[in-house]
Amino acid sequence: MSFDTLPWPAVIVSIVVVFVSGLTWFSRRGFFPAWWSAMGKGEGDVPGVGQSMPVVFGLTLVGIVIQAVAMALVVGLADQPLVGAEAWRRVAAAASAVTTA
Repeated sequence: MSFDTLPWPAVIVSIVVVFVSGLTWFSRRGFFPAWWSAMGKGEGDVPGVGQSMPVVFGLTLVGIVIQAVAMALVVGLADQPLVGAEAWRRVAAAASAVTTA
């Protein structure tokens, strides 16, 4: 599978879903308070002081894009006859031949 044959709409949807779920997960109404207190921080501590939040979100987005494209490539490889389903069929046939002999 190459980049030309990737299912780009699925990759874009997965990027949006992962980014939005991460924003929801670490929001102030999500699990951020529990995570923040588990790190030993108090309510007076302000997260992100001295950091550029656009850089943080940008790098997060880059990581999500790399992950989504890599996953699409792996799933595409699993669809190949000798790597994916056909290989598993051959393994199952060999296993059943061994157990019935």
